[in-house]
Amino acid sequence: MEGTWNKLTWLSVFLSAAFLLLVRWRKGRNGSTRRQPPGPPGWPVIGNMLDLGAMPHQSLCSLRIKYGPVVWLRLGSVNTMVIQSAKAAAELFKNHDLPFSDRKVPVSFTALDYNQGALSLNNYGPYWRTLRRLYSTQLMVNKRINDTAALRQKCVDNMIKWIEEDARGSLARGGSGEVKISHFLFLMSFSLLGNLMLSRDLLDSQSEEGHEFFGATNKVMEWGGKPNVADFLPFLKWLDPLGIKRNMVRDMGRAMKVIEGFVKERMQERQLGRDKAEQDFLDALLDYRGEGKEEPDKISEPCHIAGSDTTSSTMEWTMAELLRNPNSMRKLKEELDHVIGPNRKVEESDINELPYLQAIVKEAFRLHPAAPLLLPRNAVQDTDYMGYFIPKDTQVFVNVWAIGRDQDSWDDPLSFKPERFLGSNIEYKGQHYELIPFGSGRRICVGYSLAHRVVQLGLATLLHSFDWELVCNVTPENMDMTERMGITEMFLAGSDTTSSTMEWTMAELLRNPNSMRKLKEELDHVIGPNRKVEESDINELPYLQAIVKEAFRLHPAAPLLLPRNAVQDTDYMGYFIPKDTQVFVNVWAIGRDQDSWDDPLSFKPERFLGSNIEYKGQHYELIPFGSGRRICVGYSLAHRVVQLGLATLLHSFDWELVCNVTPENMDMTERMGITVRKLVPLTAIPKRRTV
Repeated sequence: MEGTWNKLTWLSVFLSAAFLLLVRWRKGRNGSTRRQPPGPPGWPVIGNMLDLGAMPHQSLCSLRIKYGPVVWLRLGSVNTMVIQSAKAAAELFKNHDLPFSDRKVPVSFTALDYNQGALSLNNYGPYWRTLRRLYSTQLMVNKRINDTAALRQKCVDNMIKWIEEDARGSLARGGSGEVKISHFLFLMSFSLLGNLMLSRDLLDSQSEEGHEFFGATNKVMEWGGKPNVADFLPFLKWLDPLGIKRNMVRDMGRAMKVIEGFVKERMQERQLGRDKAEQDFLDALLDYRGEGKEEPDKISEPCHIAGSDTTSSTMEWTMAELLRNPNSMRKLKEELDHVIGPNRKVEESDINELPYLQAIVKEAFRLHPAAPLLLPRNAVQDTDYMGYFIPKDTQVFVNVWAIGRDQDSWDDPLSFKPERFLGSNIEYKGQHYELIPFGSGRRICVGYSLAHRVVQLGLATLLHSFDWELVCNVTPENMDMTERMGITEMFLAGSDTTSSTMEWTMAELLRNPNSMRKLKEELDHVIGPNRKVEESDINELPYLQAIVKEAFRLHPAAPLLLPRNAVQDTDYMGYFIPKDTQVFVNVWAIGRDQDSWDDPLSFKPERFLGSNIEYKGQHYELIPFGSGRRICVGYSLAHRVVQLGLATLLHSFDWELVCNVTPENMDMTERMGITVRKLVPLTAIPKRRTV
């Protein structure tokens, strides 16, 4: 009887809540007489949740055909606006950045007050500005990034050593020497963040704390990437029906306990007189101290979690694209051989001399943004946007995945063509809205300046150190490029987005052998055979830069960025957007928009050669890091890591697809979360180069 009563109690609670939501839904449909953006009709209670599908950024992109670049959805009880073109993104980030500067915080990330220390999840206000200033002046400022070039170099060199050891082990076991690239890309990104922020090698086999932290953060990424119905039906939050928050509390607690130990240990060192010349980001946090003693571990844990996955994801996608595009890989190897030469390794200082590498990374950001919908924004007030009324508290998705594939912005948008960025001024710093993998405006990813350096250095090192081949039965034509959604704050976001971009870029280069050949020629010309790629080389590698831009265009790590939230009623592009509307910017769709790109579905790094398009948030056809106030604060680091990593990979190795995989059959399917990774992790055969 008691069990029956409990069931009846739960049923009555559910039906009562559903009735209230139905009333609210009907009121929401009929309550506003002001013009709102067009969108598909929704169901009672759940609204348009079924329209998201398994791959939301792709499903949302398809809605553009019928409803245009600004789409209105109701996800449960959450008003949601989706941005899917460079023009609409420019209007949002340039003219309406402040009204859409808040965040919708997923229920899972309220566990243990995680969101309070996460810059990307904090609402816009005094505390967010303080956090932003802390990141910008202590971690992501250019001087700090330049001063840590040797640290990035060490982590990339370790990655090359790990790959060689794993390939030798495979051969010793009777295998073909194949390695799972994504694994080593993530390890490199994770190790870099640990050294940069904590002055610790968290991958030291003797470190029990590092092992515990690595395992805990991987579980946090898993739970954070799972869709949660409680985010859209508020009455379910306290029920936690899927158990996601409970799991998050457990594993987040494990990670925070490790960080708390590091903090206590550092405080003791400082009391004994720690050398100020050795200060790292944790010291800066302790100097800041926030509002109390818990601030350092509150803030540093999100930093670790955000940085690792996004970086490794980008690098994995880039490698996949290079294996799918042997010409692009050949070009990159030629560039690496020319610039680096056979007798030294790639250094971060080489990146500026590797334009094709930079183009490859941009192309990877375009096609495979780590966060395809960015982080959702939230309207802080009623706003008029592009002629529409957007009510307060509307959630906003920017579909950078769609923007990167928008034929209005890109020629042949579905093709991996790093050449599109050669001679182009398009950057991913939030100013070119057709390429905004890190977002734009106030909420641009604060770590983008580090992320792109890591991706470039890692990629260049991989290709300069090894020749890569696809494993048995895999060709560029049948490579599985399916995406999976993962999660991207610094460890979680920084590691995953960077490695994801590099993986997508490598995949595109393996699919496009001409692009890989051009990059190798550029590397050989600029680096030469007798030294390694350095970060200072990157400016001399325009094809590398074009490849990175093309990767950002086709594969933004966060295809919908992080959703914004309307802080007030706003008029936007002729529409009324009510306060609290969620806003998605579909940078994936923008990067594939034929209105912005010629042949937008093709990987063509050449489109960026001679172009001034950058991904710094100013060119809205390329905003993988977002734009405006909420642009990713780490983008300046991210693109350095991507470029250096990519150049090093191609300058160190020749890469081959595994058996029975060709550029034509490579699986490029995406796996959806907040970070988009390849569904099938990139596997290829590295062969030490003899130039």
